[in-house]
Amino acid sequence: NGNGNTINVATTTTAGQREMLLIQGTSYLTIDSLNFVSNSTTGSWGALITGASSFDTIMRSTFDVSLNTATASANNNGIAISGLNTSPSGAGTAGNNIAIIGNRLIGSPLAGGMYYGISIASGGNDSITVLNNTIENYYYYGIYANTTVGTVIKGNLFTRPNKTAGFTTNYGIYTSAAS
Repeated sequence: NGNGNTINVATTTTAGQREMLLIQGTSYLTIDSLNFVSNSTTGSWGALITGASSFDTIMRSTFDVSLNTATASANNNGIAISGLNTSPSGAGTAGNNIAIIGNRLIGSPLAGGMYYGISIASGGNDSITVLNNTIENYYYYGIYANTTVGTVIKGNLFTRPNKTAGFTTNYGIYTSAAS
């Protein structure tokens, strides 16, 4: 339990240095009640889950990438379950039986914002639970799920109340070949 402590992270646009939290190849890890804040204006991901992680949980935490006004998917994201550290939608087994519950993801109220609030890439990333999260000021996809089986997306709040610029077509939940 992080007890609400804040971790300030100097993220960059370099692959492997974008994410504030990296969960790689772990099992049965729980991240609870931490606040992650990126000070980058060009490259930041809240968290990356990759490397065939399993039974991991991120809960009651905040991921603040609100200073980042980039619009490219490689540079501005909330939580990514991806087989690659270069793309939040990179195919490959990144994680199974992952729970993302009760988190707050904050994008820029200005131009840009999180391209994906939460992304689940194709490639065997199954049985993911995305429950009761708040996704604020996302740019394009609130939640993106591609070719995933047994995934539950429920009770999430998508909001853009302070978005003053950088509007585009956007999707609260976007699924492709998911069941």
